[in-house]
Amino acid sequence: MTAVVAGIVSALVGVLGVGVGAWLQNRDNRRRWLHDQKLRGAVDFIATTGDVHDHRLLGQAEASGSKERVLWQRVQKSRSVLYLLCEGDTVDKAEELIKSIRQFEPTADHSGEDVTISRLRDLVRALRHELGTGEGQFDPALREPATSEVGAL
Repeated sequence: MTAVVAGIVSALVGVLGVGVGAWLQNRDNRRRWLHDQKLRGAVDFIATTGDVHDHRLLGQAEASGSKERVLWQRVQKSRSVLYLLCEGDTVDKAEELIKSIRQFEPTADHSGEDVTISRLRDLVRALRHELGTGEGQFDPALREPATSEVGAL
């Protein structure tokens, strides 16, 4: 009788272990999938907003409104991914970038670009935080990520 009870307990512990292992594996797979989707959405959003900004910077906005409409449709698609998957702060930064690009008017001295670039940096910082990819900031002068003192420790 004791052997039967020991066998049943062993089987239950084994089944429980398999169940917990499967649950943990599923949770990890979901977390990775979500991370990958956020990263793809972020890359696409940054690329498409950059395309719209460059299109306007080159003064092509009036010349080919249909091309800009297509670019804005691409922005909207990638924006939807961020809105569906990312946290509120990241979404707010994405919205600020879009507003900045919509308000951007090219000038000879490129003075309006500073606001847009600042918004882009804010968005990248929020995305890095959300994706857990580090605290380094990109310094265009160095062409390499510059790490903060905290990151260097």
